[in-house]
Amino acid sequence: MGTGVMGEPIKAITVVGAGSWGTALANLLGEKGYKIDLWVREVEVFDAINDVRENKIFLPGLKISENVRPVKSFEQAVRNKEIVLMAVPSHVFREVLSNLKQFLSPDAILLSATKGIENDTLMLMSQVCKDVIPDRDETRFACLAGPSFAKEVCRRLPTAITIACKDQKISRMLQEIFYTQFFRVYASDDIVGVQLG
Repeated sequence: MGTGVMGEPIKAITVVGAGSWGTALANLLGEKGYKIDLWVREVEVFDAINDVRENKIFLPGLKISENVRPVKSFEQAVRNKEIVLMAVPSHVFREVLSNLKQFLSPDAILLSATKGIENDTLMLMSQVCKDVIPDRDETRFACLAGPSFAKEVCRRLPTAITIACKDQKISRMLQEIFYTQFFRVYASDDIVGVQLG
């Protein structure tokens, strides 16, 4: 189990977005023993994960860890969470963040696993975050990116990603949380480079 920057074990993690990438990352952490809340927009996805432990629409064939709990509301997903992993498409990142920000703890680490840029503004997700929550401490934002695919992660094929944060302690803590024998994680402080890469 990973520990936070204060040395205490991380207990409260949520993944926002149950597409293939969000489901794969939630399952990766669930298999490591973390209790994960997974915010799901689609009713049929929510029901399938609850009933048969499978995301039949976005990631068919993967048996999802019992440690992953689907939730429907932003309040349930985000309130009192230490890490909030955003895994929604870039074109809805702003809308989703705007809707959940009222429940986001100031100390929570907002970790973006969203690929790409915002269509209309050409902003990176770090810039969208600053635009939506201007007073938020920028050292509590991190991003995760790499040449990996959800199905490969689920099949435990060797893959690598980079996690970037301006606070190196947070980068290393997130590196520890996500690292497995098949999921190699590099830590960086280059927020812009990792998002563009």
